Amino acid sequence: MRSPVDDIRLAFSLLTVVPVRAKLPAEGERGHAADYFVLVGAVFGLLGVGVAALPAAGVFLQPTLVAAVIVLGWALLSRGLHWDGLADVADGLGARPERRLEAMKDSTTGAFGVLTIVGVFALQTLALGAVLEAWPQALAVVGLVPVFGRLAASCAAWLGRPLGLGGLGASVMGRPSGVGLALTAVLLGGLLFAAAQLSLLLAALLAVTGIGAALVAPHLIAGRIGGVNGDVMGASVLVTETVVLLACAVALVLPFYA
Repeated sequence: MRSPVDDIRLAFSLLTVVPVRAKLPAEGERGHAADYFVLVGAVFGLLGVGVAALPAAGVFLQPTLVAAVIVLGWALLSRGLHWDGLADVADGLGARPERRLEAMKDSTTGAFGVLTIVGVFALQTLALGAVLEAWPQALAVVGLVPVFGRLAASCAAWLGRPLGLGGLGASVMGRPSGVGLALTAVLLGGLLFAAAQLSLLLAALLAVTGIGAALVAPHLIAGRIGGVNGDVMGASVLVTETVVLLACAVALVLPFYA
């Protein structure tokens, strides 16, 4: 019988470079790894906060450079998994409808995939660089963005229809457990409460854009693709993160945040 610890280990094994020994669900057994994706996001957020705090510790770096290090670090920590999914989805959406799945399965990255990766990386870096100008509110954004991104993958797994029978997506899909839902709610609530200590308005913005994008992004992407797989989950992570970063970058330059 699987325990929550088994699913937590599987979540970290699937979504990070950390060499975790994970036990896959036995045949006919339900796994709930997607219930714990937000834990992975929280670890990424904590590491990002550490990098974002370097200038405050006396390490002089331009905000855009710090942002690039954080975004690249998150990508490397995830083995580029979400970026690969984003590229595959972009190639699929750029192909004719009858060739959509074929384009996504192609091992080579097409023009749409390359342009999307470059564009999203640039948007995330520039938006995060702008956010880092607002100190210390930036810490709340850096800490929560990867959590909302992984929440999007969880929502895709919980609410979506599997695209095919095999692969990463199908292996983690299904309704969440009570323990997983409770942990997700407590973690999000705790992080948003901490963010509210820095700025109540920013915490509200993070909650609305983060949870909203996490619900809407996988729904829209899966609707165009025809279902949910690992690529759709990965694309949902990055689309959600980008939406939250852009919203915060715009909001933090408004007069009432000064």
